[in-house]
Amino acid sequence: MNKIYIYPENCREISGIGGEYEKTCKLIVTSFLDFLEYKTNDNIICYYKEFISKNFDDISGAMYYTCFGHIEYILKYGWINYLKTIKKDFNKYENK
Repeated sequence: MNKIYIYPENCREISGIGGEYEKTCKLIVTSFLDFLEYKTNDNIICYYKEFISKNFDDISGAMYYTCFGHIEYILKYGWINYLKTIKKDFNKYENK
């Protein structure tokens, strides 16, 4: 497991499916973010396609685009803000 990006226990699922599917989604997101640490962020889509084809070539289209959506959010708002939005109890606090 990577050392920089770790999902806490109290977060909602990326996929909504759970199990190994969910573990794969989280692995795609965290390992791609690690991969980007060594790249310039000028062409994320090309890097993502390259990364997926080399590491996860058998994923579904839904998994591909769902994970990319989470990655885009993280790159725009940061990992900590992302974690705040996926906490299971986030809805209790969002209107305060």
